Amino acid sequence: MTTAVRHRVGHLVIDSPEEVDYAVAAVHELRRSGDFGPGERARVMVRLTTGIHAGGHEYISTAHEDQKFGLSVSTGAARRTIDAIMAAEELELAGLHSHIGSQILDLAGFREAVGVVLGLRHEIAVDTGHLCPEIDLGGGYGIAYTGADPVAPSPAQVARALAEAVRETCERLGDEVPTVSLEPGRAIAGPTTVTLYTVTGLKRVELGAGASRLYVSIDGGMSDNIRPAPLRGRLHGPGRQPSTRPAGRAGAQPGGG
Repeated sequence: MTTAVRHRVGHLVIDSPEEVDYAVAAVHELRRSGDFGPGERARVMVRLTTGIHAGGHEYISTAHEDQKFGLSVSTGAARRTIDAIMAAEELELAGLHSHIGSQILDLAGFREAVGVVLGLRHEIAVDTGHLCPEIDLGGGYGIAYTGADPVAPSPAQVARALAEAVRETCERLGDEVPTVSLEPGRAIAGPTTVTLYTVTGLKRVELGAGASRLYVSIDGGMSDNIRPAPLRGRLHGPGRQPSTRPAGRAGAQPGGG
């Protein structure tokens, strides 16, 4: 954290109350070393747990209450941490951060999250006079891994829906529209990427009553594509598999869950 603050990253994202103390200590250290001026502060955002469930699998829904990311709005944990930041002269509250899940195809969850984030932003402004200049609505925008998957919203549809939600909520609250950040990782990288595996063997297992199952061995597995096993993700293979050519698996997922 001290290295990040020293290099003046855009902001730190605070994910637990303890991290407020760590950020304050980092500023103290940098002031003592002369890397920071006497009044220079670290810019921070607070990651919120909005209570909104979204995502293609329970393991990748990241805004419900019982999970490791963020600080709960409903229990008051987020507000208590924000108050600690506001009380620390070493820190500047730049904004609020939300990430509600991954592989999200229905934009309704994002609209709900906008309401929670901007509602807390308004509450802070009423109580303290500080209107956070930024919000980060995270990522999780879904993509189609197979032809059977629903068609995902386009980048234009996502941007339009979120812009409308932010604008309408700010108008209702009477607040200035903040700078909005998004984190489209999978939605950018996933559709561009194909992983090719070579079929190394075929084994048919007889199950009785005339039934059987064909197992296909390939030169790859969980070490390079972990998604199918823990998240039950499906990938798309080619329509035909010539024995002398590599068999393809499309839609490999780079990065997080």
